[in-house]
Amino acid sequence: MIWCCPLHHGELTPVDGGLRAACCATLFALVDGIPDLRVSRGSWLDIAADLDAARHLAATVPPRDVAGSIRAVFARRKEWSAERVAERTTMTLALAARMREEWNGWLAPAAQHPGPFLDLGCGAGSFLSVAPVGRTNLGIDVSMEWALVTQRICHAAGVPVHVAAAHAEALPVRAGSIGVVTALDVVEHVGDQAAMVCEIDRVLQRGGIFAGATPNRFSVGAEPHVGIWGVGWLPRPLQARYVRWRTGLPYDSTRLLSIREIQALFRRHASFVPRIEPAPIPLVDQQRFGWRRKQLATAYNRLLDLAPARAAARQLGAFFHVVGTKPPAA
Repeated sequence: MIWCCPLHHGELTPVDGGLRAACCATLFALVDGIPDLRVSRGSWLDIAADLDAARHLAATVPPRDVAGSIRAVFARRKEWSAERVAERTTMTLALAARMREEWNGWLAPAAQHPGPFLDLGCGAGSFLSVAPVGRTNLGIDVSMEWALVTQRICHAAGVPVHVAAAHAEALPVRAGSIGVVTALDVVEHVGDQAAMVCEIDRVLQRGGIFAGATPNRFSVGAEPHVGIWGVGWLPRPLQARYVRWRTGLPYDSTRLLSIREIQALFRRHASFVPRIEPAPIPLVDQQRFGWRRKQLATAYNRLLDLAPARAAARQLGAFFHVVGTKPPAA
């Protein structure tokens, strides 16, 4: 059993169509073979509704129909038009090309590490589906519905993977068992960022690598989740009110961090402080841009090669790459 109890990290035993923890007798459900290892924590997600949706997806969409699985998840969003559902489905299916670029670029040290790989917030599974072969690949997502999609897209790509629904703040893996942990666009959405960092540090092997990507709170650009400027510059108690006033959208489950806040978070709750660098705009993303925007993206990426511009981008750039190594045993 690759997973363990997320509460006390004891063994899990198959029983009664689910998994029972030997340490506390907690029974965890299975959906299409995927364990639901979520525990009682604050979350942006309605867990019961998500579990029902995952069971419905498993029962109504054939496992080989990856596009249909993704489309079904987006179609549940009542405020979305059919055109938007189709567009987001196409974009999600095309993500693998961008993820491959990530593995071959800033994530190359993580790609070369031989230890087991754990992707937090695996979403639609595009990142796992192009992960380096030859090692154990695991993915967790707070949504069982997306965990099911991850399993399907990885199976379609021929990539063996172990997937579970779980919280990043209560990881169902044993201490020191993971060689690489990735978290792309995740930390800003978890309910307890300190607990997530503690868990990352707990499960990493000595010499293991953490790699994350997250938007910059103090970016001069628009907030990427809601598309408006100035959100991160406001005091935190005012951010959700401002976003709702400007867009009508909720903003209670997003907490962007600055470079100093990320450093402080790891300094307090992990045994290492990662290196934080401004992220260039991926070439795959640029292919969707118009001519003018593509020229600006090219210029921005070139500026990052210059020390003064890079220093400014570490404070005001749009996204960060966060990479650190847990110290080896003394």
